[in-house]
Amino acid sequence: AKVGAWRRGGIPMQDAASTGWVPEDGSPPGTRPSFLGGPGFRNVLGGQARSCSAGTKRRPRPCSLRNLYGDDVSPSDDLQGDLSRCRSDATVAVSQIGASPNKAAKSLAVLDLAGCSTPEVSKQSMQDKCASRATTKDTSCVRTRRQVSFRVAMMGTITFVVFLCCGVMFIPFELFLQSSKSDSEKLRFIGVERQRGLINDLVYHGVTASHFKSSLHSIQAMVGLRVVDPPRQALDALWPSLQAWQKFSPDWNETTAKYRSVVAYRSWLEITTQFRSNSSIPLWAQPHAAWLYVAWHNEQFAGVHLDAHALFREEDPQVRVFMSDAAGGEHGVPTRMTTQRLNKIGEPVGQPMSLDDYRPTLRPYYATQEALWRKAQASPGGAGAVPAMGAWSDLYGFLDGGIGLTWTWPIAHCGNYGCFEGVLSADVTLKYINVVCYNNWKEITNNQTDIGESDSAVFLVNNVARLTGRQKGAIVGASHAKSAMPSIPGIITRAEESPQQVVKDTALALLWLFDDWGSEKLMRQEQLFTFQPSYLHETGKV
Repeated sequence: AKVGAWRRGGIPMQDAASTGWVPEDGSPPGTRPSFLGGPGFRNVLGGQARSCSAGTKRRPRPCSLRNLYGDDVSPSDDLQGDLSRCRSDATVAVSQIGASPNKAAKSLAVLDLAGCSTPEVSKQSMQDKCASRATTKDTSCVRTRRQVSFRVAMMGTITFVVFLCCGVMFIPFELFLQSSKSDSEKLRFIGVERQRGLINDLVYHGVTASHFKSSLHSIQAMVGLRVVDPPRQALDALWPSLQAWQKFSPDWNETTAKYRSVVAYRSWLEITTQFRSNSSIPLWAQPHAAWLYVAWHNEQFAGVHLDAHALFREEDPQVRVFMSDAAGGEHGVPTRMTTQRLNKIGEPVGQPMSLDDYRPTLRPYYATQEALWRKAQASPGGAGAVPAMGAWSDLYGFLDGGIGLTWTWPIAHCGNYGCFEGVLSADVTLKYINVVCYNNWKEITNNQTDIGESDSAVFLVNNVARLTGRQKGAIVGASHAKSAMPSIPGIITRAEESPQQVVKDTALALLWLFDDWGSEKLMRQEQLFTFQPSYLHETGKV
């Protein structure tokens, strides 16, 4: 043991009187005792400092301890207590030797407690020594290795190998997929480019053409249901009634106030029965005629019309009917027309209104049949050889400010224009045509946000004007009526003059391709084409 003044090389100790230590075996002072494996020593008080037998480094042999006061210490005592007493003995021994404080501190720091070296004490000594040298990074202190069970080691190894194998397989597979995807994209692009013409042709003729044709057929059906049929049905009901009264009433005279009132009430009955109050369809959307009336050659007039404002009202829409009558008297002489509102059972309500200087024979509906009568008169067989026929009027402004057209039929009880007396008329306004166009425009665009009013439209054009020819190309209805048609009462807008640019460009392209609205190609078959507005303007085609 390296304690106190004992130093390497066997330098003699001081005498026993000065150090307090006397060799137990009687050796002379100054002789270096063998603390490890040699005879024990006693201090001046007679206590044995340590008595240990030799051992190995790995397996130190147990030693019997006796403190400085001569008390025996049993190895079975508490190890922590043994260690404390051993340290206490060493401390007293160092102080008894008389070493300087610095050397004493150094000696205690490197004290090898081999003399107290049971396995547990030796282990605790090593841990204490390592803890004291941790801050100085002493390489002579080796940490105790941790033990790992065989099962944990094998499981860790297997897991590592599995993950390594997965990584080795995944990386090449991912690279292969990326390469395949890139090659597929290139092949797809090349294939599309090679078949671009075929794809465009299939999309254009197979999808676009089919969709547009379906929309045109739908518009045609809706126009027939909402525009054409109601006026015709109204006249088909009113005209047979007039024929029956003429045949079975000997005193029948349509020019008297009494029988004009009968005609007006029959018109009221027919126009009100076109509505179904218990239907889920709004009143304004139900197919109906707006006016139903009769005008005679002597400026007499009798009929009814609907209040459009009440019909289109969002809250509490109603079918309000007004009855009109004009006494007339002589052809070409203006007359006064009075108008009276009727309730649900046909009785007058409120004060009548009047319109002076009214001439029915100057209105477009009457002019339509009058033109056919004059044409029949100029025919080889005369007017009697031309059977009576129905005809549509030109577009014109109604008395209430709206725009529409009229289905007309001649009052000719003989069945031809040889007995022409007047005109039966049923009006329909463009409001209903505009609604039809707008609904179909919504279906075509399918609520797509990138298609709007500025670059798409559905509109109807009057491409045939058999009577006057003045209204070829006139817009009959449009999906965006406010943009395509001016809201000036009585003004008819031609498609090539429409304020809506897409309508105007399409009309100009049609005229450039087919020369005329009445072209045989447009009349006999459906046409599907594309055009570029900028090209038409740059080349001066339009």
